[in-house]
Amino acid sequence: MLYDKRWEQPTETKRKRKTWRDILLKAADIIEEGGWCQHSYHDDDGRHCAMGAMNLASNHRQTDAHGIATARLHREVNQLELYSGEIDITRWNDLLPWDTGAQTVIETMRKVAAQK
Repeated sequence: MLYDKRWEQPTETKRKRKTWRDILLKAADIIEEGGWCQHSYHDDDGRHCAMGAMNLASNHRQTDAHGIATARLHREVNQLELYSGEIDITRWNDLLPWDTGAQTVIETMRKVAAQK
């Protein structure tokens, strides 16, 4: 049988997979550009908390990269030793001062993304 190139189907372009660093940096950008909130993953004004921004940055997909980003941010938050005992990212976000919390979240995410 003869082969005709017209029979070929266009192949899908592979999407570049996001790394855990990409997720943290994108989440920081989301908060910086759209605003930061507490006590909710996101609000009606388009603001996001730390976990809400990370979920949005990973397109709400629980990938390995999302898991690694979450674990690394969690470890960093708990190394700050600001609270007694272990604290999760959501609780940390909600306990931050409202006037400096956004900057703290953004800086912490970018710091973790820059770590080896």
